[in-house]
Amino acid sequence: MKKTSSLLLIALILTGCATPRVTPQQAVNQLENNTEKYETTECRNARQMAMSYDDNVGGRIGIGMGLGLLMGPFGIPMAAAVDKNQNDKREAVITELKKHCEGEIVVAQNSKPKSLNPEAPVATKKPTRSKFDLQPDAMKRAASKDAVAIIIGIQDYKHMPSAEFANDDARHFYQYAIRALGVPPENIRALIDSGADQSDILKTFKIWLPQRVKSGQTEIYVFYSGHGLPTKNGDSFYFLPTSADKDFLDESAIELNKIIAALKTTNPKSVTFFLDSCYSGYARSGDTLLANARPAKLKSSEATFPSNFTVIAASQSDQISSASPELKHGIFSYYLMRGMEGDADLNKDGKITAGEMHDFLAMQVPKQAEMLNRDQRPQMIGDKNRVLVNR
Repeated sequence: MKKTSSLLLIALILTGCATPRVTPQQAVNQLENNTEKYETTECRNARQMAMSYDDNVGGRIGIGMGLGLLMGPFGIPMAAAVDKNQNDKREAVITELKKHCEGEIVVAQNSKPKSLNPEAPVATKKPTRSKFDLQPDAMKRAASKDAVAIIIGIQDYKHMPSAEFANDDARHFYQYAIRALGVPPENIRALIDSGADQSDILKTFKIWLPQRVKSGQTEIYVFYSGHGLPTKNGDSFYFLPTSADKDFLDESAIELNKIIAALKTTNPKSVTFFLDSCYSGYARSGDTLLANARPAKLKSSEATFPSNFTVIAASQSDQISSASPELKHGIFSYYLMRGMEGDADLNKDGKITAGEMHDFLAMQVPKQAEMLNRDQRPQMIGDKNRVLVNR
């Protein structure tokens, strides 16, 4: 009895130590809403991502402790580590929130205040947009519909080169999922960098997603920006979570077929993939991820992609899906979002079909890639007449 009581006391102490001061949702409510940063696109994205943070996927506080008690004294430290990992992910969301929403927009150091009164507060100035800036706020917000979006963006890998700007691709696409595709914010799951490990991604597709899909009615959108690698035989390819290891791909990566199987199980009305990743064995930077890799080819057969699936991918199987320092995005992601703003409405009928989006990307992406001395041509599988955006 005394031993059990001691274990319970230790568990309570450790659980209390692991619990964060605030949840991401509480952190949003504590923000000052009169700062200049509050209404910026970056802050709005961060706020919505924090509000949609889901502990059912991210892990519940104290669940690890319950398991630890059952495992005995050796299980308690292990369970504490599990809870700490989940708390670290919440803290990462809160850190992003504060970074983008608190304080003032900094004025360049060589600028001087125009006020003649030295005691008057210096008015800060919002930076002007460049011709490359995306403008989701300028779009008319689409009516919310029965739709779900899973957004994955991984720049920082533990065992591989960085995928430049992939995390920002995902952060920005969050707004386009809402404003262009009509996905309600509460139906968006964003997994970025350390929050996009193998278990996070699989839980999202196998646990979080089925709870939000109505059979035959819900439209699903999957956006992925990050590294990809082909399987050994080149018949399929892997999504690479943040801790993926090229020497243990079967154990640390996620094969596309697993994702497709999880999506098919929910029986959605439709599925649309936006893939800003290459499957040629190379990184965005051109570095080799896997020597002697056999490039994977997207196959349009029913066995791979059902008839209600549409796939718009960044490049051909033997090409690199590049990032642009000028655009500060993956080239494909940038023009995908520009297209959703209206540039892809080629016939000006107020609708953007999958075919129009592909044609727009086929015009813009190769030109930008040529500036990096690369060949990059997007590809598409599925119904070209399917409407993606109603403007």
